[in-house]
Amino acid sequence: MTAILLNEYQFGDMIARYFIDTETKNVELILVPVGIKSVDWGEKKQAVDSLVQLKIVRDSYLGAYAGGGTMRQGESVSLLKYKDQRFESKDDREEVITVLEDDRGYEVEHYLYWYKNSQSVNVFTKFYNNGKETVTLEMLSSFSLGGITPFVEGAAYDLLNIHRLRSVWSMEGRLETKTIEELQLEPSWAGHGVRCERFGQVGSMAVNRYFPFLAVEDVENEVLWGAQLAHNASWQMEIFERMTDYRFLEA
Repeated sequence: MTAILLNEYQFGDMIARYFIDTETKNVELILVPVGIKSVDWGEKKQAVDSLVQLKIVRDSYLGAYAGGGTMRQGESVSLLKYKDQRFESKDDREEVITVLEDDRGYEVEHYLYWYKNSQSVNVFTKFYNNGKETVTLEMLSSFSLGGITPFVEGAAYDLLNIHRLRSVWSMEGRLETKTIEELQLEPSWAGHGVRCERFGQVGSMAVNRYFPFLAVEDVENEVLWGAQLAHNASWQMEIFERMTDYRFLEA
């Protein structure tokens, strides 16, 4: 597997980097702050992880003990290939639209919006069925962010903290911080298998048990990747590591 930089764009103090796998034509999104040097791709035990995650009924799930734990990176994702990407600048925002396609007639558009002078980006995806048969989606991600952390070679042991906000009625917003190792998201001794922490809630109580928020902190480089869902119904978020030393945020 060979990954090359497809494009990069600066939004305020952030840089969005899009990498493409030259063999599979799949695309990954990485966000980094301006002014911090990333290690070379080859210095991480990593593979391109798609910026769009979806699962179509009857497509196979990911192997490597992923069954029952995640629907990411299965057959539906492996069949997606890069089609094109465009950048647009408007009065209030700049946006990047990345299009992936499946030979079966499916197309996915990944949108990244940066509202000028904002300290964050907005991400969402759209799925189009241009084929002749009905298709059923089991899962479609709002976003999927790779490259955590790209500033340290290998697995960055003992350097990553996970921050979440726990919640029950009348006890809103209790911060919970755990290390990657405490959540058992470290690579196995054999370098094989999926590690996944998936959480969320079902129903209209959007902050029941957890807030729709997640952050990963690189304590050595003082960089934090945070994500918040804008959704008032059932949701889930996920931290994922697969047979590599690279982690991903997804929801």
